[in-house]
Amino acid sequence: MNRDSAESFAAPFKLEGGLVFVIALAAMLTGCVINLGLYDEGLILVGTDLVARGAVPHRDFHANYGPAQYYVLAWLFELFGKSFWVARSYDWVIRAGIVACSYALIRRDLPRRLAAAGAAVCLVLLILVKSYLYPVYPILLLSLIGTGLLSQIQRPAESRLKVLAVGATTGAIALFRYDVGFLVLVAQCAAYTFRPRAPLRDHAKEVLEFLIIYALGTAMVFLPAAVLMAAAGAGPAFVTDFFGESAIYAATRKLPFPGLAQMGTSHFEAATYLPFLVLAVFCGQLFLGTRSARPETAPGQRDALTWDLAWLAAVLIARGIVRPSVIQMITAIVPAVILFVLIAPRLWRQSVIGKGAVSLVSIFVIETLTSGLIDRAVDVMIDPKSVLAGTLALADAGPVIRANSGLPTTSGARMRTQDLCAAELIHDNSRPDEFILSGTGRHDKIVNNNISIYFAADRRPSTHWFEYDPGWQSRADIQKAMIDELKRKKVRWIVTDRSADDADEPNDSAKSSGVTLLDRYIADRYRPVATFQYVTVRLLAGEPVPSILDQRCRDLPSIDDAQRPASSNEMKVQ
Repeated sequence: MNRDSAESFAAPFKLEGGLVFVIALAAMLTGCVINLGLYDEGLILVGTDLVARGAVPHRDFHANYGPAQYYVLAWLFELFGKSFWVARSYDWVIRAGIVACSYALIRRDLPRRLAAAGAAVCLVLLILVKSYLYPVYPILLLSLIGTGLLSQIQRPAESRLKVLAVGATTGAIALFRYDVGFLVLVAQCAAYTFRPRAPLRDHAKEVLEFLIIYALGTAMVFLPAAVLMAAAGAGPAFVTDFFGESAIYAATRKLPFPGLAQMGTSHFEAATYLPFLVLAVFCGQLFLGTRSARPETAPGQRDALTWDLAWLAAVLIARGIVRPSVIQMITAIVPAVILFVLIAPRLWRQSVIGKGAVSLVSIFVIETLTSGLIDRAVDVMIDPKSVLAGTLALADAGPVIRANSGLPTTSGARMRTQDLCAAELIHDNSRPDEFILSGTGRHDKIVNNNISIYFAADRRPSTHWFEYDPGWQSRADIQKAMIDELKRKKVRWIVTDRSADDADEPNDSAKSSGVTLLDRYIADRYRPVATFQYVTVRLLAGEPVPSILDQRCRDLPSIDDAQRPASSNEMKVQ
C-alpha cells in the first residue's frame, strides 16, 4: 500500500490539492461559456433573488429543487451584491472543488501522475458541461466528500464522528435536491452494509450502529431546515411541488438514451454511457477475484473506497434514466471516473483481459473528451467572446449574442441580443417594485420559458408559477391562478418568447392541453410594442408606449412563424 494511504482524507489538500484547485479554477474562468442560461441558470438566479427579498421556496414560488442553492446564493448576494458574476464565481468554485476532491481521493492510494490524470478528466468534463448553477454540482462535491469519509470507516464504534459527518453530508445534499439526497442515502447505507470485509461475528450489530449514527447525522442537518420551512408555511406547497412533479415527470420529460445519430452530431454525449462501462469493468473485476486483500483479512481503504464509489455511481445512474444526458449523469460519471482510475493499475497487472478492459475504457474516455474539446474549440473560433478569455481579448460584440453594460445585474454577461433588448426596454420603463411576466408564445403546450429575463431586467415575476414545466402551466386551474395574479398585481409588462414553442420532444410535453385561457387573456389585454426576433414585449392596453429602443434594437428583425425553424428550441431543458 502507498505510504500516503495511512494519512487522513484531508492530507492531499495540504499542498497538492490546493494547487489542483487553483489550476482548475483558472481553467474554469478561461474555458467556461459565459452566456447567460435562459432556463436552468435563470430559475436559480430568479429564485435566489426572490429568497433575498424574503420569499420562501414552495410557499411563494413553484420549485423543483430544495432550498439550499437559493439560500447559499442569496447569502453571497448579500455579501458581494446581486450579480451574474457573483453567481458564476460560486459555480466555478464548486466545480474546481470537485476536481480537487477527485484528485485527493485518487492520490490517497495512487501516485501523483494517476491522480493528476483522473483530475484532468474530471476537469474537462466539468468545463464541457454547461447548465451553470444547476444544484447537481454542490451535490456532487458533497457526495465525494461523504464517500471519502465513508471509506475510512471500518468499525462505527471507532469512528462515530466520521459516521456522523457522512450522514451530515447526505442531509445537506437533500437540501439541494430531495430526490438525490434519498439516492445518496441508499447508496452509502448499502455500500457500508454489503462492503466486503473479514468475517465478523458482530457484523449485524455494527451495521445497525452505523445506520443509527448515520441517520442522526442526516437528521441533524436536514430536519432543522425542514422544520423552519414548514413553520414558514411551505409544507402544503412542497407536497404539491414534489409529489405533483414526481407523478408526471416521466411522462412529460422522458427522452431516449443518446443514439448513434445524436452522438454523431455531439460525440461528447457518449459520456452518458461511461458509468455503465466502468461498472461493468468493476463487476468483472469482482467476478474474476482480482481484489488484492485476502478473504481472511479486512480490505484496505482503497478496496473500501472503490466499493463505495461503485455503489454511489450505480445508484446515481437513476438520476439520468428519464432524461439521459451527460449533465443528468454527471453525478454518476465523476465517481465512475475516480473508480476507474483506482482499479485500472490492478486490472492492468492482473491479466490480458484486464489490460484489454483498461485500454477500452481509456480509449473511450479520451475519444469522447477530445470530441467535446474540438466542438468547444470550434464554437470559440466562431464566437470567441463566448468564453471569458475571448471577451477580455476582443472589444467588439458579436451580432447575435452581446455582452451588456446597461443592466446592473447582468453587466458583462453574454445574452442573446433579443433578450438584452427586451430586458433593457422593461428595465428602463418600469418601476423597480413592478412585477412582470415572462411567458411563451402559447401556453397550451409547455416545454420551458425564458426565465433569465426577470433577472436581467431586475424585476420580480408576477406569478407563483414563473418556472414553466410541462404539465403545469398548461392546466386550466394554474392559468386561472396566473391571470388572477396579473390582475391583482396590476402587471403592465409581459414578455413572450416563442423560441421553444415548436419543440416537440418524444413525450407528453408535445401534446396540447387545449387550454388557451392565458393566451386569450394576454391577446385581449396586452398589445405588442416591440418584437425582437422570437421575443415580443407587450404592454397593458391603455398604457402610453414609451419612445425607446436604441439603433441596435431597432435594426433587429422580428421572426414570424413562417420563418421559425420547425424544431427551434434555444432553451435546453434539464
